[in-house]
Amino acid sequence: MTQEPGRPAVWRTVVALIAAVLAILVLSGRLGDWAADYSGWTCRPGDYHVSEGESLLHGLADPAVALSMPGFSMPNALLCNHVAASGQMLTRGLSLLAGALLVFALGTLLHSGLCGAAAALLFALVPARDLSSDRWLYDLHVLLVACLLVWRAQAPSLKKSLALGAVLGMSLLVLSPLFLFPLVLVLYEWLGRRGRPDGRGHGRLAQAAAVCLLPLAALLPWVLMNWRLHQRLVLFEDGRAAPLIVAGALGFVSTGLTNWDSVLDGAQPGGRLLPWAAGQVLSHPFAYAAACVRRLLYLASFQPLLYAGALASAWLGRRREEHRQLALLAAYFIAIHCVGAVEERYAEPVLPLLCVLCSVAAFSWLKTRADRLGARLAAGFACVLAALLLAGHVLAAGRVLAYPGLAAGPAALDRELALGPSEAWLWFARGMRRLAQQRPAEAADDLGRALSLAPRPEWRMPYAWARVLSAGSRSSLWDRMPPTTFDTPAGLRHYAFRALHGLQSGRRRQAQEDLDLMRDIWVGLPIFHEESESSRVRPRHDAWFQRDRRWFSDALTCWPARERPALLGRLAELMAAEPARGARLAELWLQEAARAQRGGQAGPALAALDRAQRQDLEPRQFQQSSLLYERLGQESRSLGALERGHSLHPDDRRLWQSLLSWRLRRLQSIRDCGLLLDLADAAARTGERSAALRFVARAGRLEAGAREQGRIAMVLQQLGRRREALAVLDGLARAYPGQARWLSDRGVLKMLMGDRRAAAEDLARAVELDPGYLPASLSLGAVYASAGRRQEAIRLYQRALAKPVPAGDAQARSLREKVRAELEALLR
Repeated sequence: MTQEPGRPAVWRTVVALIAAVLAILVLSGRLGDWAADYSGWTCRPGDYHVSEGESLLHGLADPAVALSMPGFSMPNALLCNHVAASGQMLTRGLSLLAGALLVFALGTLLHSGLCGAAAALLFALVPARDLSSDRWLYDLHVLLVACLLVWRAQAPSLKKSLALGAVLGMSLLVLSPLFLFPLVLVLYEWLGRRGRPDGRGHGRLAQAAAVCLLPLAALLPWVLMNWRLHQRLVLFEDGRAAPLIVAGALGFVSTGLTNWDSVLDGAQPGGRLLPWAAGQVLSHPFAYAAACVRRLLYLASFQPLLYAGALASAWLGRRREEHRQLALLAAYFIAIHCVGAVEERYAEPVLPLLCVLCSVAAFSWLKTRADRLGARLAAGFACVLAALLLAGHVLAAGRVLAYPGLAAGPAALDRELALGPSEAWLWFARGMRRLAQQRPAEAADDLGRALSLAPRPEWRMPYAWARVLSAGSRSSLWDRMPPTTFDTPAGLRHYAFRALHGLQSGRRRQAQEDLDLMRDIWVGLPIFHEESESSRVRPRHDAWFQRDRRWFSDALTCWPARERPALLGRLAELMAAEPARGARLAELWLQEAARAQRGGQAGPALAALDRAQRQDLEPRQFQQSSLLYERLGQESRSLGALERGHSLHPDDRRLWQSLLSWRLRRLQSIRDCGLLLDLADAAARTGERSAALRFVARAGRLEAGAREQGRIAMVLQQLGRRREALAVLDGLARAYPGQARWLSDRGVLKMLMGDRRAAAEDLARAVELDPGYLPASLSLGAVYASAGRRQEAIRLYQRALAKPVPAGDAQARSLREKVRAELEALLR
């Protein structure tokens, strides 16, 4: 693209302002929606690594502290445990605003202010999951890297290379995906300049050293901390990527929650994970390459238009160095994730870059103009934000360097509790530590204090565990506490406790039931995000359950060591038994739902009911499900359970009566006349006369058209209320004197009432009005035949058969065949 001197055209400024205003309005609307519901903003149990961050902040010994980088775990710990819900919302909102401004800055640097505004609008329109995702801060770091990368590519210098190296190092302190990008960038620039005369070799070398060595320097505090703790080299997250590497080497596309022993199928990586993974890849290189392509397509499937637009942009802007480098960053980020298993949120940080690339593609026809002021403001904003984040990283680095000495203190937890007695996590941490030290009574006190300060559902089970340990293995507390969830490992552990407790108490049947529920949870866990991959390994996954004892390890600590072998032996017998299925398993889940409902836990009760609905329920169980749904305030689900049961068991009278009773209780709220008549007809056919009459009466009070009034007459006739039906048909015949249908229906009714003469008059008039209306001809022919007027009936049938029948009208064809059969019978 050529550069044109001069100021930007007025129309570009106007369009850019319009796009910016629209972006602000879209983001404001999204912020308003989320402000009304904090659930999308506040931290939830998940992949936030809050525990590791708290350990670093407070200087508490934690074997897993190196599982997450300090720039990831510490900000999440501060946000999740030290900021109120409104403060969390404000923080996430500011991060979203900063992200939008960085997108604008990147678009301005790459093309123009118009492109930046359009990119910000596109960013606002793309569903932003960063508000509920643990990568909310990492998104800003990737955007900063992109801004400084483009700024440097326009006019490389040592100063800019130092800034780029600094932000790359900061990103590595949050998450490690960009760990190879400095090397990739330097190699790309070296290959691009190879063969060109360049007198600034030393300057280029210094820039390359800045880009590559500064990120390593940023990692030094982290490396030193881990060396002092573990006496080995730990550059990034220690073991956090292991499941992704295992799944990637085995050819899986998506990540998941599973026992990898059941998936590996005998292939054991042992302690040398990377050599094992490399061996797996080299032994099946083409299959691994195909899996990488599938991962790319899987990530692109969530935002296919963005990926397609970015690909087009990479081609259209291939002549501009800054454009090529931004495309290189986006391609690298996606490719490095596709090496292992992926999930949607892994690609979140690259979506803003794709928005910018798509905007550049949209304006590629527009020649760029030199806008030094806009470029300087964009680069200045990126540098200011980078400086603010750098200050936070410097403080975190100081805490990281001090951590080994602080964590070595014998009373670190007591020290921190004295400084912050209102911090719930500290009480929880001390409670869990005392549990591990076999001090259950003290642990129960600490965990109870933590729950009183922050009643988090995931803390209830350790508290109950401590109470059981302190009261003895025969305590009934665990029986009285319903589980808080049925679809996570916490649910598995809950039933593990209950099953062992039932065995110890001599309640073998109850223990078997708890084990069956535990097995059903295990089977229903999302092994992988892609169901096709879950189906691939589910047989091995399910078979492994009979040999898996890890879910019982915590529960076994409630019993003395001398009792555990016998308990495990009895447990093995239960696990070898045939599990409950179908209606029996549904009954167990219905019992759990009723138990949770009585305990005031609506969420677990609904989850248990939903699990019951997946089984083959008996009619009685559909009724029970409907009642429980109704008690929980889920009226639509209550009705749905009865309707589904009635569709599967249409001959079950009790189920129909329950459905009928449900509808009668809500009769006044039904405004659909057709539905009321359907219900009336069904009630009449099953002999529920009073219910049918109530439905008809309600339908009569609504605004009913001619068709609905005719149906009312038919139902009344079916119920033996012939005079009332005749009154309705008289009204229809007067209101629609030219329609044969109502005269025909009235004639049939009069014939049933014994007035043959009046019936014949109505039917004859109906045939006269519409000779092709077969019901009237069929009924009048029957009247003629029964009165001995055989020839008149034959002529009537012949005239009816001479009329064409509309194509595709199955009912008309059926009536025509009946007329033909009656005619043939008269001609014999």
